[in-house]
Amino acid sequence: MTTPPPTRSRHAAHAPRPEPGIRNLGPVSRRWLAEVGVSKRSDLIRLGPVAAFLRVKAAGHKPSLNLLWALAGAERGLPWNRLPQEARDQLLMELDAAGGAPATPAAPARAASGAARSGSAQRAREAPLLDDRPRIASSKKKSKTR
Repeated sequence: MTTPPPTRSRHAAHAPRPEPGIRNLGPVSRRWLAEVGVSKRSDLIRLGPVAAFLRVKAAGHKPSLNLLWALAGAERGLPWNRLPQEARDQLLMELDAAGGAPATPAAPARAASGAARSGSAQRAREAPLLDDRPRIASSKKKSKTR
């Protein structure tokens, strides 16, 4: 009687995994960072998130502050959206001190109730009017002229 060959379990060890890259990043951010010599978490830890962000900007890319948050989160082993506001504020001060003004404005602080402000609604409130004409509500009924 012959025994059947052993079957591989779904959880069986396969070939060793390569060293993971930097977490929290999408393909475009990974490509930008690879272009400037940051492809592993150890590279990021050596440089720091602000220096890595500035290298990406110096290479001609236009990263948003979300990249900075993602880099800082990856350095700390956190998802980017778990980065505390205090850490974000510190990163902005470091970025400013290094002469790298943010490419995009910082996200507005959350209201005390914890609800997030809508970015487009905030920009609309801050946008200047192009003329002095009063705004007309879109639900206004059309009047008939005779």
